[in-house]
Amino acid sequence: METNTEKIDRYLLNEMGPEEKAGFEKELANDPALKKEFIIQKDLTQQLQRMGLKGEIAQKIRHIRLIKTLSWISVIIAVALILGVSVFLWMDKKEVADITHFETVEVSLPVTKVQINSESDTILETPGGMMLAIPAGAFDTESKSIEIQIQEALTDLDIVKSGLSTTSNGELLQSAGMFSVRAFDGEKELYWKKEVSILVPTEEVNPNMMLFDSEVLEDGTINWVNPLRINEDLPSIPMAQLDFYPEHFILTLKDMGENITDKGYTDSIYYSFSGYQVPRIDDLFNRLEPSIQIITESKTVSNSLFQFASMLVQADTAAAAESVHSEIFEIDPSRIKAFWNEEFDNTLLATKAFEERMRYIHSTCESKYLLAYLNHLDWQMWEIDSLCMQLAKGNQKEKFREYYLRKEGGVRISSELQQKLLAQYESKQKAWKEATEKTWQAHYRELDSLQNVAMEKRLAFSVKDAIREVQVFNDELCRNMKDAYRQIGGVAYCNEPLPEYYTLEVSTPGWKNLDQYVFAATVNRESMTYTDPVYGKTATLTYSPVEFVVNEEDSFDRVMLYLLPDSLSSFQRVLKKEGAWKEKLNANLNYRFVVIAYKGEDFYWQKINKLDPQTYTLNLEKGDEKELEKYMKRKAKGKKEDMQ
Repeated sequence: METNTEKIDRYLLNEMGPEEKAGFEKELANDPALKKEFIIQKDLTQQLQRMGLKGEIAQKIRHIRLIKTLSWISVIIAVALILGVSVFLWMDKKEVADITHFETVEVSLPVTKVQINSESDTILETPGGMMLAIPAGAFDTESKSIEIQIQEALTDLDIVKSGLSTTSNGELLQSAGMFSVRAFDGEKELYWKKEVSILVPTEEVNPNMMLFDSEVLEDGTINWVNPLRINEDLPSIPMAQLDFYPEHFILTLKDMGENITDKGYTDSIYYSFSGYQVPRIDDLFNRLEPSIQIITESKTVSNSLFQFASMLVQADTAAAAESVHSEIFEIDPSRIKAFWNEEFDNTLLATKAFEERMRYIHSTCESKYLLAYLNHLDWQMWEIDSLCMQLAKGNQKEKFREYYLRKEGGVRISSELQQKLLAQYESKQKAWKEATEKTWQAHYRELDSLQNVAMEKRLAFSVKDAIREVQVFNDELCRNMKDAYRQIGGVAYCNEPLPEYYTLEVSTPGWKNLDQYVFAATVNRESMTYTDPVYGKTATLTYSPVEFVVNEEDSFDRVMLYLLPDSLSSFQRVLKKEGAWKEKLNANLNYRFVVIAYKGEDFYWQKINKLDPQTYTLNLEKGDEKELEKYMKRKAKGKKEDMQ
């Protein structure tokens, strides 16, 4: 009679037919002991794979079958000793998890469904701006055509409407977005065999973010578990797609009416400044004040000092004179020309991270920082940031400290599929830029008529923001975007690409959450003492009860209550406990509150801008989801201002 060990071996070696394979997978789902043995045996197989023994795995497993005198535990211990170094080196690497059943939860968000060829590498873009790189053979299926289903909650509004929350075992999380990716062959959900690379857009990368997996609780809600650090390696981008000019250089040329679309031409202008001799310091002050010649949007005269700016007033020249020190500062264009070429592709310099640092280094006019990066291409980015901290003083030291705290790593050699993913991302950025420029040109005539609108908003929005609110502008921008994107072979969604993104490797289906811990809390949310892990400061956390009564609660199909801590992208859902809506407020946080409910398709809601520990009676009013959207946008704007 065949043993479980032999069955597992044949399954791992793909020696089972379709019917037997399906039956074995059903056994795995229902037999905890078999599942445990399967995981142990599969782990052994994976350790052999890591050692480069792919061609010998079958022989190794079959050899293990001959060991009759040892228990399986003894075999695993023996092999673990042999593979000890390999296990240590790979212990932090994410694996494609052993999934024998699928936990699902109903989330009220649109589902994007896309048919793909399972035998080919595929790049997908979502309505929310995510991009997925799915390798050939990523899913366990013999079907060529399969369906990918994606849900995403990347905005505050999406998270609240979906009923999702940002807590992990009682601890508050700050979210950068949530998403779910699943694969189907007809009605059958598929197992994952390979990792899928995913880019999640963001306005600014937070180095403390982690990727959480979802755990469906008995009440149908999600608890976020198993946090993993995000890969800190830096993706390499072709040098030709990066911008190392001084900050206002291109804008200055545009104001002067020059052709800024021809990089060869703009390079020639920039590099023509190379080698210009700045006068001696003892003579510079006299020449700087009052006769300094500046390149501005209206004139191109220059003499002793070059500064690229889109707008400049007399006060700026006085400030420039006051800032002269007793040494010469320069970032000569020849220094930039030396590395801004394809020879430096796939190096630390060919990254968005260095592009950002170079923009700041230009503003310092100190070449010692540039040389620190050029001379240490084999270092991690954070190590060079630390070196620059030691070279710097004052505000410059603080800026490089900011970079250092991101703990960004080195450059990984991207696979062909990852290169395709980055190319798709860059194409989207380019298409959006072309579409917006084309649309603005057609709508500049509306500027004058909308000046009053902008003034009435007390400068809260620029004139361009006012134009954006005109539906005809948005419609035309969307058409231009689709046209530009169609030309590069993609399907366009009319959402502006954000400047940064998180690069994730996902190996299991279902909901994932990009989060960081705000601070530790107990599951019961009791008062406690908390020590900040970064700065070592200690604070006392005090919790006070708050309770809500929803009038006519039984008349609604769905009711969702949320605590919204100010200054944080956190969404703490209030759950009904023992027949009452109860939660505890952290005294160190200020909370807003929102409750939303549905009767069929009708939307009801109520908001409270400042929450106190007391009992609230809620009288929900019928409204429009757009009102909630505006409220969440105002909260997000206030959060950014509070954090600055």
